[in-house]
Amino acid sequence: MLLLRDNISSRIGKLLSEYSTDTFAEEKITYLVSRFITNCIFLSLLFLIAQIIHFKLEVFVFLCVYLPLRRSFGGYHAKTEYACLFISVALPITASYIANKVNINYLVGIIVYMFSYATAFIKGVVDNSKKRLKPEQKIKFKKQGIILLLGVTFIHLFFVKDMVVSNIIIIALFVSFGNLYMKNN
Repeated sequence: MLLLRDNISSRIGKLLSEYSTDTFAEEKITYLVSRFITNCIFLSLLFLIAQIIHFKLEVFVFLCVYLPLRRSFGGYHAKTEYACLFISVALPITASYIANKVNINYLVGIIVYMFSYATAFIKGVVDNSKKRLKPEQKIKFKKQGIILLLGVTFIHLFFVKDMVVSNIIIIALFVSFGNLYMKNN
């Protein structure tokens, strides 16, 4: 599956780079097409499973909370693409299952929010060992992440009335900030 993706990305990169004056156009286009195909595979697989087990809303809410925070604060990276794909599909499905089976009370929700804000302010942005961020980039991502966290808090407090949606938001927050403490080897 990934070999096919790489072949398609490479061909499109070569084809489209002919129209560019950028010396790295082929590599950039190949990378972008590869990411696009990977994301399409991931989302298709995830929502297919969510459709089958009737967790579409929960998975959607989880992704809406988790992905922007993950993008801002960083965190754990799997060693292989297959492990990443597995974790990326299993995590929202498992979180959706838990959100449907467990009622998270207000005290646990408050503790998760306290943990999230403390982690955001104290630990901040965790960069990847393969791609280090400059200090100004970390500050930018931290500010962006804190604004996102405030937005999630506001929406959760004033607009979410459904218990399962509330549960999935709390679980997504816990996972988003909990993964910052996992070690990348």
